Amino acid sequence: EPNPTGEIRGENPGDPGYSGKVAITQITKGNWQVEWAKWVSDGKIIFLSTRRDTETREFNRLDVATGAINRIHLPIEAFRSNPQLADIGNPTTTYIYESSRWNQPGELVAEISCLVDCGTSKVPVQLTRSTPARFTSIKWTEPKFLEIPSRDGKKIPAKIYLPPNFKANAKQKYPMAIFVHGAGYLQNVINGWNNYYREFMFNDMLAKKGYVVLDIDYRGSAGYGRDWRTDVYDFLGGNDYDDHIDSIDHMVKNYNVNPAKVGAYGGSYGGFMAAMLAMRAPDKIAAAAALRPVFDWKNYYATNPGYTAQRLGFPDKNPEAYKRSSPITYADKLERPLLILHGMSDDNVHVQDSIQLMEKLIRLGKTQYFEAMLYPSENHAFVRPESWTDEYERILAFFEKHLK
Repeated sequence: EPNPTGEIRGENPGDPGYSGKVAITQITKGNWQVEWAKWVSDGKIIFLSTRRDTETREFNRLDVATGAINRIHLPIEAFRSNPQLADIGNPTTTYIYESSRWNQPGELVAEISCLVDCGTSKVPVQLTRSTPARFTSIKWTEPKFLEIPSRDGKKIPAKIYLPPNFKANAKQKYPMAIFVHGAGYLQNVINGWNNYYREFMFNDMLAKKGYVVLDIDYRGSAGYGRDWRTDVYDFLGGNDYDDHIDSIDHMVKNYNVNPAKVGAYGGSYGGFMAAMLAMRAPDKIAAAAALRPVFDWKNYYATNPGYTAQRLGFPDKNPEAYKRSSPITYADKLERPLLILHGMSDDNVHVQDSIQLMEKLIRLGKTQYFEAMLYPSENHAFVRPESWTDEYERILAFFEKHLK
């Protein structure tokens, strides 16, 4: 552990990997995140970060000696990821990275820019063209990016999809579907392509069917600095849950959302949160779909102790945190329709979570409030296209029934 001087001493003096002492100095700080970094010359570091804004990624140059940070100006505006540097030298360096936009899957791009301020930058070259014309020809619903005020004075990053010809003062209010991203520690409010491409297309369809769609980076999400990322410790379903409630209230107030027709869906951690909302906020949520969800964090500790202990500690030392963080604790409060979808071969969130909750709901006499579909051959991430199709057809029918 670090001592007051910032030095770290090894625990095993005989082990070359731990012996001696190392001085650690933090050289960047702020409500942003470093995604990638590379030492490129004496005293200079190039890094990719959310420093300019959290929706994109920009290259920056850091002078370690002075702490000065300068943005590296590249010609194209894009979400950059998976970078590599080539021909590192003075005055130019080649940047190779994956470039994407909200409606454009990633393509490899190469740009030449100056390592020092030489005042020139060459035209970028797109190295791949892999997106089918059929995809790019579709008029996708463009998300609107915004920040929603939270009850504790923070700003919740959000993107929303609005129906065609949306009218904020229309007499007929709009139903709303909330997509809750998974992993907890993940950023989804980005102006680039991401792993939730199926949900992007599903959200587009929902918007075109007349739903307002909300997607937030709740507390615990990546991209906004350490405090935001760690503000769920000791209570999963605490501040992150409040962020969803505050976001619902904001949308009802500002985007003509019908407060009686709000639903939520998500997978894994997103399924956990969707269930939490249905059970604990029946006045806010009319229906929720929980995909491959965690319903009892004690179960997930047995599967993934590193992830769970990092957030809740150990179950024998902190049982109350596990109890208040688990949707199964609130099963007796369920008063709204809950759709449970789970792969029976899931080796991440085991299907026992869904079975145990269903058993408890049966014992509580609440069978009228849930329906379920188990997929015998599917893992945590489905493989078969027909399973994905079935899953989302069920969610759509579920929302059409309860939110329209």
